[in-house]
Amino acid sequence: YGSIMPLFNGRANEVAVSPDSKRLLVVSFGAQAVICDGADGRILHRLPGGGTMQGAVWSKDGEWAACANLNRSVYVWNTETGELRTQLKG
Repeated sequence: YGSIMPLFNGRANEVAVSPDSKRLLVVSFGAQAVICDGADGRILHRLPGGGTMQGAVWSKDGEWAACANLNRSVYVWNTETGELRTQLKG
């Protein structure tokens, strides 16, 4: 994770590994979420969202990723495109 941690000032809130173990979903206290290559840390997608992110998860097939924020919203992204598919507001 060394090459991606500077993006988060060393403060990633949560890291989730994709089902195929090839990608990482990294979310931070600083309102960032990214999907990275698990081998080299290269950022594949910067994911739109907002607020302090937490609770990173992948779907079983790896096609979707989701996390919540402290504003009680849940974001769901397409992991191939990085597109925000839906935002559920609490």
